Amino acid sequence: MKAASIIIGLISIILVDFIVFKSIDGKKKYKLYRIQLSLVVHALLFTLSRYFWRRLSPLAHSKSVAGLLWRIFLLTFFVMSQMGPIFSFYNTKDPMSVACFAWICCASELLLFFVVGLLDLLCFFSKYTKVSKSFSRTDGCMWTCVIVTILYTSFGYFNAMSPPTVVRQTIPIAKLPKSMDGMTIALLSDIHLGSTVGFTMMETAVKITKALNPDIVVLAGDLTDGSVEELKEAALPLKDISAPYGSYFVTGNHEYYTSDVENWMELLESFGFHVLHNSNLRIHSKSNKNDWFCIFGTDDKQAELIGYEGHTVNLTKAFSGCDEHHAAILVTHQPNIAKRALNMNIPLQLILSGHTHAGQIFPFSIPVYLGNPFYSGLYHYDSKRYVYVSQGTYFYGWPLRTGSYNEITKITLKSL
Repeated sequence: MKAASIIIGLISIILVDFIVFKSIDGKKKYKLYRIQLSLVVHALLFTLSRYFWRRLSPLAHSKSVAGLLWRIFLLTFFVMSQMGPIFSFYNTKDPMSVACFAWICCASELLLFFVVGLLDLLCFFSKYTKVSKSFSRTDGCMWTCVIVTILYTSFGYFNAMSPPTVVRQTIPIAKLPKSMDGMTIALLSDIHLGSTVGFTMMETAVKITKALNPDIVVLAGDLTDGSVEELKEAALPLKDISAPYGSYFVTGNHEYYTSDVENWMELLESFGFHVLHNSNLRIHSKSNKNDWFCIFGTDDKQAELIGYEGHTVNLTKAFSGCDEHHAAILVTHQPNIAKRALNMNIPLQLILSGHTHAGQIFPFSIPVYLGNPFYSGLYHYDSKRYVYVSQGTYFYGWPLRTGSYNEITKITLKSL
């Protein structure tokens, strides 16, 4: 029954998104959507908690002190797991420790489900794997699953809390003027200011970016998971970013989840960023004003999906003002839009994206890989067109990363 209720809840999200939400203003609908999604997530977590309580609570003798402490630990763990998504509604300048702990518990429970499920699957196919069908029900097996999950979660946490790694790429750009050969771009994406990323981590990312001395800074969406009122202070280090040829921003899907995208665009403009709102700018060489290339950007696909007033993906409008005789670089948050631009044969040379986080946590990375035409890193699409997808400067929600890492990319443009 509980599994059925979760399935019904997921179907209701889809139906509401495509039927009911069509009649609701884009600025309001995601407040309702987040509440609905939260209820479905809590139904899932509650079901998992009951399942694991039955399997884990007998691991220590119920009448012993150790058994009592074990049950108190489990109860605390399951309650905190339920609290993780709730903290997405409460954002502060720097994350609260209790919020980070709750998100870790939430991720750990999902990872434990994967570990136990994998073992159960091996036991189900026991005649092929030589694993006893009864093995997964033994105390030793369950303790092993718990320990593996704790170690995996710990590794993911320390990896996620490490400063962003600088990834260096050199990309040949056709039609780039010789006078602009060697120009550098610092690419940031998916910072996700919110309940687990705040001022201190933002300050670290800005210091790393400034130390790279880039000619251009690009912020490719998903800066925030909250409103300007909540997170303006956390974003303040961005004021210190400056680049000789400018700093540029495009929206990501999470900007629209906040229902505060216009205020974020206004704030970033006050910080000195050029917001590429289906628009472009020509970047002229300082040594020869007749030499230039075009940087253009779009709103995120999410605006298109929800009908957010005044926002959509308009590649034709974004490119208008650029031309086929000069190099052009597109900044768009989602790789799906990068693929759309390539299919439209817009005369561009490079696309900068983010969004995927390189899956952030294995095994949840599998559907991310399958659901995006470009997953992570540099893609040489054809003879003269490239796509680069950042893993993200930080992470969303769960302060864990496995199979991926925090990234700031320094791209050097080479003239052909």
